[in-house]
Amino acid sequence: MMCKPFTPARFENLVKEFQEQEAKILSHKGNEYSDQEDRLLNFREVAEFLGRSPAEVALAYLLKHIQSIALAVKTGKYAWAWETEGGEGLKQRIADARNYLLFLAACLEEANDSIMFNDLDLIADVLPDYALGRRRGLTDEETERRARAAMTWAVNRVLDIESEFDAG
Repeated sequence: MMCKPFTPARFENLVKEFQEQEAKILSHKGNEYSDQEDRLLNFREVAEFLGRSPAEVALAYLLKHIQSIALAVKTGKYAWAWETEGGEGLKQRIADARNYLLFLAACLEEANDSIMFNDLDLIADVLPDYALGRRRGLTDEETERRARAAMTWAVNRVLDIESEFDAG
């Protein structure tokens, strides 16, 4: 079967169509499954029920959509539309899968932030920049004291910010 080339302009139109629909879906479904404060609430709650991580839950949701898309493509039984009389068309399922990739990315970013935050307590010491201290007119002892105070302040500020998020 001979097909016309899928031109860059046509591809850009398809990209734009999907991005617009995905934004609508994220807004609509996001409000159904989580509050305005935490887009990952659903993933966290299901993860807790299952004894899994939020990223594992997001991955499972994504794989459910990928499996559905794969079956539709393999069998050829799909409607290339956003909606059908029976429910979602294949475009909708692809958009959902792309959105779940974003949720997975958010879960992984949050997990990385948590790891990095927890690793802050592994910092036992800092190496003061004595040369900069001297340029500022400080003694080595004063540079060391101020560097340690600055590190303590930074760690405490991060802890304050985390407790604000936990309380909110």
